[in-house]
Amino acid sequence: MVFFYPALFGISFLGIFLLSYRHFKEAMTISDEDLALKINSTESVRSQTWKKYISPVLVKLKNYFSPPFWKYLDLLVNSARRSVIKLEARLKWLSDNIRGTHINLEVPEKSEYWQNLNGAKNGNGNGNGKNGKKE
Repeated sequence: MVFFYPALFGISFLGIFLLSYRHFKEAMTISDEDLALKINSTESVRSQTWKKYISPVLVKLKNYFSPPFWKYLDLLVNSARRSVIKLEARLKWLSDNIRGTHINLEVPEKSEYWQNLNGAKNGNGNGNGKNGKKE
């Protein structure tokens, strides 16, 4: 067992060396122009890997995860919109309470103050809603 792994390493290293030495001898016999032409005509391993393996996987992932992502984003935006509408309603309620307009002004017996206020809102200033004539 002690000699097995070093022997396996030596045989593997020898095979790698012999294979690369054969191609190294072939590369030494090629002229510089032919070598440059072969290098320029072949595509890089990185671009081949991208085209064959990575790009199709990314397309499949995009097609698989895109609809759930947009559905979740739609739910998120709608919940944020609902929260903003609720906040707006609460702020309006608070503003009405601060201004005092939350009191119902449509009661049959209005005080003189509210009648004057309504008249001022109508623009005539006399509180009865008619242009200076009381009936």
